Amino acid sequence: MKKILFLFTLSLLLCSNLFSQWINKPTNTFFDFFDCHFINVNTGYVVGYGNTILKTIDGGNNWINLSFPTTANNINCVFFFDANTGFIGSTNDTILKTTNGGINWLNISAIGFQSNKITFVNQNTGWAAGFNSIAKTTNAGMNWIMKNINSNGSLFFINEMTGWTADYNSGSSTIYKSTDGGNAWNSQRINPDFKIIYAFYFLDANTGWAVGYRENILKTTDGGSNWTTQRDIAGGAGLYSVYFVNQNTGWIAGDFNFGGGSEVLYTTNGGDIWIENFLSVNAGRLSKVQFVNSYTGYMVGQYGSVFRTDNTGGLTNINVNTENIPQNYELKQNYPNPFNPQTNINYSLKENGFVTLKIFNILGRKIVTLVNGTQNDGNYKISFDADKYSISSGIYYYELNVNNFHSVKKMILIK
Repeated sequence: MKKILFLFTLSLLLCSNLFSQWINKPTNTFFDFFDCHFINVNTGYVVGYGNTILKTIDGGNNWINLSFPTTANNINCVFFFDANTGFIGSTNDTILKTTNGGINWLNISAIGFQSNKITFVNQNTGWAAGFNSIAKTTNAGMNWIMKNINSNGSLFFINEMTGWTADYNSGSSTIYKSTDGGNAWNSQRINPDFKIIYAFYFLDANTGWAVGYRENILKTTDGGSNWTTQRDIAGGAGLYSVYFVNQNTGWIAGDFNFGGGSEVLYTTNGGDIWIENFLSVNAGRLSKVQFVNSYTGYMVGQYGSVFRTDNTGGLTNINVNTENIPQNYELKQNYPNPFNPQTNINYSLKENGFVTLKIFNILGRKIVTLVNGTQNDGNYKISFDADKYSISSGIYYYELNVNNFHSVKKMILIK
């Protein structure tokens, strides 16, 4: 009995620690958010009910209200190339464009349907989908051409030619794929029993996921020719958005579950196992999850909810602070030092770059690579636990390389 109680308490602590890593960013509105698009860790847009458009340039600490005058229309979707140029889709069947960061919007085209999704693969080529329709532009949104395919608004293009969508008809949802830029679509899978597909995410032309109603999660490794069911729960919550930061680590934003709050799922093994938890009892339905790098991500949803993480929702041991961009590259002395068995390593990046952070023993043999990938400018902290690598007391060195910067420092482990 004591063992069971201990395990239960431990699980609660672990869940609390994990989901404390999604930090609430108050927006001072209770309007529902339907979509978001962040172009980097600091600058992003959220859109939703009542023509709501909010912009942040400091990672969600402060919000600029760019909303239209109150009308019966809503903003369903948003996509930005950079801090200035972007698109929104309105329930008045119109796509609008801005070239000055949302200060002014140009009524580009009345496309004849409400778009739930806007996506571009380059500055000129993009698609809008929703309400049994898809439209395409090849001239940066100046003109939109209707395509002969039903779509419920779920849409994902990996390049100019290859994309996926899904429809809903009489209790089933069909997944379609195009290999010619959206002109022709071929059926790949019929999902029965009201398992409506709401969203896709593909890492490349082969590996992707589809998520939807009744907690249905599908994965493909051959471009959609075959789909494997990873999760399927009758009566389960709706899943509305999915994002993978690499082949293994992904997050899904879901519906409000009366058992605990806003349901999210995460995986660290490509979806073989999905772990369920609840983000907040006050966030309602979560409509979108997006990561801008391997660590920093956002979720948005009902009641003006915005959440941010800087360590992949608690799944990594790296924290990043981008509020005060450093003027120089710097590798700081670890602390505590000497240490047993844990210590922290801080470093600063004045520019984006490919970063490696490695630890070596006194003989120059590499013990572990802590960081190996592209990171944005900012201040980083990473935890190192010597017990994970079964190393003994002694002198060790840690080395940072980024762009043309190189630095090595010494640390001492005493057990």
